[in-house]
Amino acid sequence: MQEVIQNNRALVIGIIVFFLSYLIVHSIYLLVTTILGSVRIRKQIHRLQLSSYLKHHYYVPISILIPTYNNAKEVVKTVKSLLRLNYNLYEIIVVDDASCDKTIASLIKEFDLHLVDRPIRRVLETEAILEVYQTSNQKVKITVVKKEHSGKADSLNVGINIADYPYFVVLEDGARVDCDVLEKLAAPILEDDKVVLCKGCARILDERDQTVLALAQDLSYNRAYYTKDDPMEASLFCLFKKEMAIEVGGYDLVGENFELVRKIENHCQGSIDKYIIKSALNALCYYTAPKSFHSIFKQKKIWMKSFVRKFFKYGNSNIISSFYYFFYEIVSYLILIIGLGAIFIGVSYHFISIDVMVCFLLSYLLFNVVCTIILYLEMGRLLENQKSSIFLGKLLLATIVDVVFLGLVGEAAKPFSGFKLDKKKVY
Repeated sequence: MQEVIQNNRALVIGIIVFFLSYLIVHSIYLLVTTILGSVRIRKQIHRLQLSSYLKHHYYVPISILIPTYNNAKEVVKTVKSLLRLNYNLYEIIVVDDASCDKTIASLIKEFDLHLVDRPIRRVLETEAILEVYQTSNQKVKITVVKKEHSGKADSLNVGINIADYPYFVVLEDGARVDCDVLEKLAAPILEDDKVVLCKGCARILDERDQTVLALAQDLSYNRAYYTKDDPMEASLFCLFKKEMAIEVGGYDLVGENFELVRKIENHCQGSIDKYIIKSALNALCYYTAPKSFHSIFKQKKIWMKSFVRKFFKYGNSNIISSFYYFFYEIVSYLILIIGLGAIFIGVSYHFISIDVMVCFLLSYLLFNVVCTIILYLEMGRLLENQKSSIFLGKLLLATIVDVVFLGLVGEAAKPFSGFKLDKKKVY
């Protein structure tokens, strides 16, 4: 064995050089996107200061879609929170995917819903709708749809079919939003009616009481939004134009926003008509964080299955983005395993210095930590969220957890992305 390794010394060193170059390229990408992200945030702050965020008397009609399955308690809380939104023209649509718990009964009791006979135009093909409930006793119209069990993607397509308004957002059952979030999401559309997609920002719920693990996930969401190093996390909260969503065929596979975002982006790039995609940096949606690494692993596995299938199905007209997503998302776990394996062999057989390798890898991790913290603090300036010294200590620990441990969990989930996915079990 030793003779074989010695005879392939040049190959081992070559793999190590490639792996270190791979990490250097990623660091350069992270540096550039961190700078660009900081510039975007500062421009947003400047724009808000100049405009004093003036209130307008025009509203974009928005439908809020909530797909749910066996989560009665959380979906009721979510609908209650949405009734407090500071917006004049919106509706709430809950699509129940044949839950086995008391989801429908809880919603009927809490919001005084009544069974209605409402014709629904099936612009997008979906499974059968069983019952439709509505109420007119609330601030806004609430519609609850019970349908055959067929998965989250089909539930969202049902919601699109039944929505009365030309724009829609999707919220998870259990998610929370700020009272003015619809106004912030709609602002780019009021400025230019060619906007077909506006991306908000996902954060973790209950920031003040966050565990280190929850804060680490918050950091991951924040970094993904500005650096786009995780396209799934960067697309968690979006405002879509209904007409465009129907034109590209709605949701399929697992019903994640990333799927629809990618389809719309590709459609806009290939269209002769001019469409615009915008971001609202301060439009926040708060999600409940998975409580364990196992839960995060399951979440990452589902996201990665969807990402891989969409990447190979739709690709990307931007060759740089395609290169990055292929090498730094899809096959990154293979490069990581081979690279670290080559380093281990190289150090064991004295091909390279262990001090040099440890110094390089620690520098790489430290650089990631610094960039992540910079973006998080810049976002704090935009949201006028001051950090205490105690919180900064916790922030540093959470950043290390994010960069090292959550990064490893994400890589560990990738080998499973090619397995068959049961769409009915995705919620």
